[in-house]
Amino acid sequence: MASEQHRDAHTLIVSLRRTWSEAIGADHPDCLQLASALAVMLNYLGANEEAYGVHQDNVLRHRRVLGPNHPDTIASEYNMGPFTVAATRGRSKLPSRVAR
Repeated sequence: MASEQHRDAHTLIVSLRRTWSEAIGADHPDCLQLASALAVMLNYLGANEEAYGVHQDNVLRHRRVLGPNHPDTIASEYNMGPFTVAATRGRSKLPSRVAR
């Protein structure tokens, strides 16, 4: 991600997420972190609607697994924030990027 090789990073994240989900469970904190990275990466690739779905699911899972006040939950909510603002303001287009 840091080197801006977004396609390669996306491929790696998807592969790791699949493998780790099978090995340690999709709700393991490490898998939740991968889901956050996937959502952000999808933003960078311009797949905003898919990213929104991943962000939304990830926020719900963070809240359930780690609780609403956990730093990782707050970070996942922060990353979804621009989408929520766009939706409440009636914008037809989702933001193209969010904070890392």
